[in-house]
Amino acid sequence: MIKKLSLLLFVSVAFLIPIVSVFADDITPPAEPPVSSEVIDFGSLNPLGSACKDLECILKKILDFALTIVMAIMPFIILYGAYQIMTAGGDPKQFQTGGKTILYASIGFIIALLAKNLVSILLDVVNTTVGS
Repeated sequence: MIKKLSLLLFVSVAFLIPIVSVFADDITPPAEPPVSSEVIDFGSLNPLGSACKDLECILKKILDFALTIVMAIMPFIILYGAYQIMTAGGDPKQFQTGGKTILYASIGFIIALLAKNLVSILLDVVNTTVGS
């Protein structure tokens, strides 16, 4: 049990370090606070850098990073599910657990792939309702 917890802690910290470094880019405060009638320039408030000036670009960068992490972790989760199936030794409960692990990893991967398109759809809906 201690080995599993220490492995989980190590993997969690190993994947948090790149996330923290993404958000640790050069952050410069805006020169003056925006007036309520002005549009907020996300370039000056953006921890991802000044290349993104709108919310859509920021969300896409964050989702690209999350998708990269999901693509790196998913094969290991599928291998863990396969390991559970291979070591079931005739235990139908452990065999079923391994199958569910693989199924949930696949569903999570599909959701991660669709998330980028979902953000675009939601932004289109928000833009059309705000614009009309």
